[in-house]
Amino acid sequence: MSSAVRKYHASLFGNEERSDCIIKFTLSRDEADRPSKRRKLGADAEQSDGGAVGQRLPGHTILLCPGSSFFNSQAERWASDQPAGARLELRVPLGSVDDLPFTQAAIRFIYTDKLDVSGAADLLNVRRLASFLGVEGCVEACGAALLDLARAPSAQPLAGVADLYRCRHLLPGPDEDPGAAALLDELYKACRDQLATNAYTPERQGCGQAKLGELLAWAFRDAPTALNDSTAKAQALSLSASALEALLSSDAFATDDEASVLLLLAEWLAAKPSTTTEVRTKLCHQIRLCQLSSAYLHAVMPAIAKTWFPLSKRELSLVHQCASLPSGGTLRERFLELVDETRTSPLPPAWFSAPARPKARSDVGRPNDWTISREALVQVLARATVHESLVPGTFTHGPRALVANGFHWHPVVSIARDSEAAGLYLDCHIPPALRVEPYAVEGFASPGLCRLVVFEWEAAGRPTEAFVYVAGTRGKVGIGIGERWGYPDGLPLAPLQTAEGRAGATRAAAASSVEQWERYLHKGQLHGCLTWMAEEEDEEP
Repeated sequence: MSSAVRKYHASLFGNEERSDCIIKFTLSRDEADRPSKRRKLGADAEQSDGGAVGQRLPGHTILLCPGSSFFNSQAERWASDQPAGARLELRVPLGSVDDLPFTQAAIRFIYTDKLDVSGAADLLNVRRLASFLGVEGCVEACGAALLDLARAPSAQPLAGVADLYRCRHLLPGPDEDPGAAALLDELYKACRDQLATNAYTPERQGCGQAKLGELLAWAFRDAPTALNDSTAKAQALSLSASALEALLSSDAFATDDEASVLLLLAEWLAAKPSTTTEVRTKLCHQIRLCQLSSAYLHAVMPAIAKTWFPLSKRELSLVHQCASLPSGGTLRERFLELVDETRTSPLPPAWFSAPARPKARSDVGRPNDWTISREALVQVLARATVHESLVPGTFTHGPRALVANGFHWHPVVSIARDSEAAGLYLDCHIPPALRVEPYAVEGFASPGLCRLVVFEWEAAGRPTEAFVYVAGTRGKVGIGIGERWGYPDGLPLAPLQTAEGRAGATRAAAASSVEQWERYLHKGQLHGCLTWMAEEEDEEP
């Protein structure tokens, strides 16, 4: 298209010239009839349901219909109902009068192919309305502008991050529109990049009124995400000591358990072996020891206190006693007073009196896909005995094992000769970064509520859940640390005589044949997923 044509199209916005329709903006309280929003209607809107908002806008169907699926649908439905000679009236329902300028900006994009807004809040609002109107290219343009804002190299490189943080309530939900999840991932990644690179002197980086710890806690989401997402983990491990201290000390930094926060610190220290004792001690003082799970408090802490965590036996004993007292009660308050009175030097406040962090993990409901290759099965089947052999699953994205409540978890399939079924288990291990001998820690840990699934495949190539193991359900103690838990016969295999495939084959050869597994294999791999669930989704296996 020539520049002259583009310029002419842009000049038609709001222009009566060659206009063949009118765009009318109205207020609506019907959730199904309006764009989503993250604020309630104002008082004026509550009393003006169905009323017109602002001035009518002259429109041009030759541009509006190909540029917006919303307008195209209205034009197709209503054109035949218009009186002869009358201009078509297109109606846009708004959730608030505040939506009007953003709706107009999205419509202007149809004419100009350009955005006329720049701040994070305005871009997010225009994106929301453009998504509702189905404006071709506008949602993507807003996303690109938001990423540019987050990445902006300027004298204040954190200004864009702070701008996004201030309007975080306007961010789309991951399921709000087809591009929302990918945009959120890219935005958080870009913000983490800026923070990891420029958080050394926060007072000069454009944080504004937002504290550095708040920005870090928002961008890194929660401790499990910072450990399970390979990119986020690399960014977390590249933080300066002062930035990590700001993150660990922030009340906004969420986690599934304080144990995962301690593990994040252990991973950072393992990645930076030259860290001085003074810095290590300062960082360890940000861990909220009394909020640790019993598995960490009684099994892991005694072990790491002997190696790298600056905690004496007496201090550990005080932590154990304090953690057993009701949080916020007078008994704990009196206990802390007595500790202060009897010690010559104060203990770190975070160890004893800091509140629990917000409980969350942002990957709830997101499947973590894992596979086992046909080749791996063949190798194990070839040497299988009457005793089970184990084949670990490999996550398609991320690390070898996933973190939950401070421990490593990964799926395992067990195989034994002459067995009519294979086992499916969830393995629990001590993370190497803790620098603890695996068999030196005894106890039970829970992954939190999660579903471990193996798929089978229909002839059309569609997956269905062949077996589901729900772990971490309420009322269960957990899984032994360093052990696995699951079902030894969870995956039925094809009968041996079917798997033999030809006369004269021995049972041993049949047991070594991967043909028994065909119902579970797709494109040469066994497929499964591990998904964490919200606590209210608790279900029996």
